[in-house]
Amino acid sequence: MRARGLLVIGLTTGFMTLALPAIRAGSAEVSFIVSPSQLEMEVEPGGTAWASVRVYNKQDTALQLRTYVSDIEIPQNDLITEGDLAFSAAAWIRFSDQVIKVKPGGVTDAILAVEIPTTAAPGGYHAFGYMQTAATPADAGATVGVSARVGVTLLLDVVPSGTDLVREVRMSDFDVSIDWPGLFHPVVRTNETLDNIGDTHVLVGGVNTYRGWPGSGTSQQKVGPYTLLRGTRHTLNTEWIAPLIGRVTVTSELVYQRGPNDLPAIVVQRTVWVIPWHLIVPLLMVIGLLGLLWMRRKRRRKEPSRAYTFHGTVATGRGWTHSATSPKGRGR
Repeated sequence: MRARGLLVIGLTTGFMTLALPAIRAGSAEVSFIVSPSQLEMEVEPGGTAWASVRVYNKQDTALQLRTYVSDIEIPQNDLITEGDLAFSAAAWIRFSDQVIKVKPGGVTDAILAVEIPTTAAPGGYHAFGYMQTAATPADAGATVGVSARVGVTLLLDVVPSGTDLVREVRMSDFDVSIDWPGLFHPVVRTNETLDNIGDTHVLVGGVNTYRGWPGSGTSQQKVGPYTLLRGTRHTLNTEWIAPLIGRVTVTSELVYQRGPNDLPAIVVQRTVWVIPWHLIVPLLMVIGLLGLLWMRRKRRRKEPSRAYTFHGTVATGRGWTHSATSPKGRGR
């Protein structure tokens, strides 16, 4: 068994940084940067490991941060297995210093220590490492304080010697729909729900390819990457401006961006029709109305002229005379 676990840092996002925008609390301004934003560690049961997070003080005054490790709270809808704390590593990770002090414009390292119980089951675990400023009064005499907090994602794999963890993701749903945010601007929306059914976290990403017919050509859109924690699901969303009318075929191809390269890609395809019913129905109604008016007018032109006969007496100088009209003219 290895006496000390292997430490891998920044494979997911490179050496990404978490930059905290300047937060103004009264006359004070809080601004600092943490790098990397995500740590990955691989440790054997009963093993230990260390990691460091670099903190950059971007303000002109000294910075004091309180450190602690917490569970990652996962919404119930995003859970595949029972219990959102089933794979929490918060109890195994701690900062070596509970308070970190950084000089104005200075840099320091926050050290994380990991101790894995010998009884820990193989698999992936996770937690958040937080660094938080002390509460600062928002205004003079205020009773409510303002504090800034940055969390670093801690991903921990417990791997016994000679054991490999399974990384596996399935797409449980791939929904493609048409939305009309404007009268003449249809949008294709995709919702791809991914379930992590493997033993540890997985980074997945890929592209969606859109093919419009007729005349819209082919377009691609990047999806992810996204870190999918063990026992969780997540829905990736994309949008694409579609043609006003026609057929759209969406092909989703997602790949594992960490782990063995021989894992198969997830490829799913859907086809939808873009039909602007909100434009077609009123247009058909107008065309139908114009057709009825045209037929009515045409029918009037084909009918013979109508004759009206009036009966009565007209007084003349020679007495009373009958008078009438006929289709051919007047008569006496």
